[in-house]
Amino acid sequence: MKKEMKTANAPEAIGPYSQGIETENLIFLSGQIPLDPKSMQLVEGQENQIRQVFKNIDALLGGVDLESWNISRKSLSLRLITALAIGLLLSKLKKPIGPKS
Repeated sequence: MKKEMKTANAPEAIGPYSQGIETENLIFLSGQIPLDPKSMQLVEGQENQIRQVFKNIDALLGGVDLESWNISRKSLSLRLITALAIGLLLSKLKKPIGPKS
């Protein structure tokens, strides 16, 4: 059974999409961009944008009582991967870290 995920603590889905889908034992999150969920405006500054994306992901996970360490597979698409982005991602991972693809 699929259930739509929805929280006011992350940006609303744009278009005919949902923030995420929850199944019995898996969740699938929509791609996140650095929008402030209250204003739906893009945050300024590269560091703030990277942090906002992770805040949005954490908000979606929190809506289903999960944390970032529960994620088994992550797909990141960054135009410019910075040490900050990598550091933020790694800080949210706990062992065992799954395989990469």
